[in-house]
Amino acid sequence: MARTEWSGPLIISAYGLSMANEDIDSEVNDNDDLERKIDERIEDSDRELEERISKEVQKQVKKAKRPKRLWMTQVMEYIIGFALASVAARSGTPLVPAIFAALVIANAATVKASLSAFRLSNGRIHQIIGVVISLGAVIAAILIDLDVSTRAMLIGLAGAEGFVSVRFGHGI
Repeated sequence: MARTEWSGPLIISAYGLSMANEDIDSEVNDNDDLERKIDERIEDSDRELEERISKEVQKQVKKAKRPKRLWMTQVMEYIIGFALASVAARSGTPLVPAIFAALVIANAATVKASLSAFRLSNGRIHQIIGVVISLGAVIAAILIDLDVSTRAMLIGLAGAEGFVSVRFGHGI
């Protein structure tokens, strides 16, 4: 069968034209609604992302604003060390308290902080050394033959240094 072309007039009824316009309008409205929904979801996800980033940044800023205040620990340890050295100078047996005074001062002077002379150890090592010094002072007070005032000094040193090291060893 041969193919024939229809060359007659194109007749579109008014009803058919209005139905076609309604379909096009509904498709346009559907597309507008879809675009609006996509835009809303993008805005919501952008807001959520900004809030998450903001919270993370705030956490990091709080951490950065709260520096380790090892200098306060150093001040306390310098006071303990120099007080012990002062009392050791007037003691009947000055060697043991002088050694512990030097250890406390050296511990304060070697941590990486603002009042340090040498900056060799970090806060955790500083804390461990402080606890070892306080335990060593207790052991020395028990085992070494010392007079009563020197024993009391060493036990006082052990209590003060132990407290400072455990409570403030990483900074305040």
